[in-house]
Amino acid sequence: MSQWGIQPDVITYNSLMDGYCLRKEMDKAREVFDLTVTCTALLSGFSQAGRHGAAEQLFKDMTAKGPTPNLVTYATMLDGLCKQGHVNEALTLFQTMKKHSLKPTIVIYTVLIRGMCNSGKIKHARELFNSLSLKGLQPDAQTCSIMINGFCKEGFVHEAYKLFKKLEKDGYSLSSCCYNVMIRGLPREKDMSRAVQLINEMVDRGFSADATTTELVVHLSSSDDNLLLKKLLGSAENDRDVGGEMI
Repeated sequence: MSQWGIQPDVITYNSLMDGYCLRKEMDKAREVFDLTVTCTALLSGFSQAGRHGAAEQLFKDMTAKGPTPNLVTYATMLDGLCKQGHVNEALTLFQTMKKHSLKPTIVIYTVLIRGMCNSGKIKHARELFNSLSLKGLQPDAQTCSIMINGFCKEGFVHEAYKLFKKLEKDGYSLSSCCYNVMIRGLPREKDMSRAVQLINEMVDRGFSADATTTELVVHLSSSDDNLLLKKLLGSAENDRDVGGEMI
C-alpha cells in the first residue's frame, strides 16, 4: 500500500488483525497489535521524560506512516500537551481524533478537564464536565475530584461544595480523594462547620485524611477542635497501621 502512496488507517490495521485471526495466524496478528502498543509506550516515555518534541514527532510519524494512533495513543498525546499548558493544541487534536471516528472515553475527557482546570479555564472545564451525561458518559472518582479541586483552586468553593453534595445525592461513590480535596477547600473560606461535617463523614466511612489535609486542619483549627483533630489524626494513623497508601 505504501508503495502506491496509500497510507494504512485504523480500519486497515483492524482488518489486517481480523484476517490473521480468522486464519489463526495469531503471531502475525500480535505483531500488528504490538507495533501500536510499542509506539504508544514510546510516546508515553518521551512525554514523561520531558522530551515533548520527540513525542510530537513520533505521533506525526504514526499518523503519516502507521501504525494508526488508537484511543490510548491519543490520550497519551493529549495528556502530554495539557501538562505543558498547551490546552488549545490539545483541543485541536481532540477534534482531529473525533474526525477519525474514535469515540472519546471518560479517560480522555478527564485529561482535558484536568488540563483546563490547571490552565485556569474553569468555565470551559465546567461546561465539558456538565456535558458528559449528554454524551452517555459518567464521570469517575478522578474526574469528580479534579473538577472539585479546580473549583476550590479558583476560589469557587461554594460551587465545589454544591457539586460535591449533588454527586453524593445522585449516588456517586465519592472517593477519599474527593473528601480530602473538599475538606482542604472549605477552611480557606473559613467554613469550618462544613469542613468538620465532612471530616466526620469521611472518617465514619472508613476514609483517612492525607498529610496535606491534616496539616491544613491542624493549622486552622482552634483549641476547641481537639476532639476533631484527634479523630482526624486517628484516621491517618489507622490507615498507616493497616498499610494503606496515603493520597
